[in-house]
Amino acid sequence: MEQEQLREFAAHFGPDVPLLEAMVWKRWAYSGEIVRLRTEARERPVVLVGANRMRELGQRLRLPWFSHLEIPLSSYHLRYEIFERCQAAVREAKALAARHGTKPPLIMLQGGSFAYWLIARLHKWDPDVFYIDFGQALHVWFLDNRELWVPWLLFHPRLVMENCGLDEFYRELGIPIEPPFGLPSPGGE
Repeated sequence: MEQEQLREFAAHFGPDVPLLEAMVWKRWAYSGEIVRLRTEARERPVVLVGANRMRELGQRLRLPWFSHLEIPLSSYHLRYEIFERCQAAVREAKALAARHGTKPPLIMLQGGSFAYWLIARLHKWDPDVFYIDFGQALHVWFLDNRELWVPWLLFHPRLVMENCGLDEFYRELGIPIEPPFGLPSPGGE
């Protein structure tokens, strides 16, 4: 079965085709590599384009040049208006980077297929900025908000906490996070 799947995959994707998939940032959360985002993000202006529930990310990660551009949960019909707002946010972030002599801005998105739509257009408009859709991987910095718990986090929350150094992170924020987080285990135990 695996060989058949591999042949089918290889028939459609050659080695010259870049392949990106949504699990990469979740893997970074499991391995702890996502904490590198905090360091990189502190050295540049950051614009988070996503739902209002994530607006505290800059404060939590102590990002000196952070702004949030809200995408309402049902927003596809507003896509061109949001695209224009993103362009304005990119211009502001680039001006901020020039004033402070920082690295180029990072535009973080959390919006599924809509994020892809925005990134494709924003990158064509200004390719000198980093546009990355981190998706649900940003939720590791919001484990105190039960509304942001997603299925992939339920399987190994302690692993994520340990590998990402989140015990200390939440302690510094004054937010008590104690295992097992009051959540059922994946097996329902």
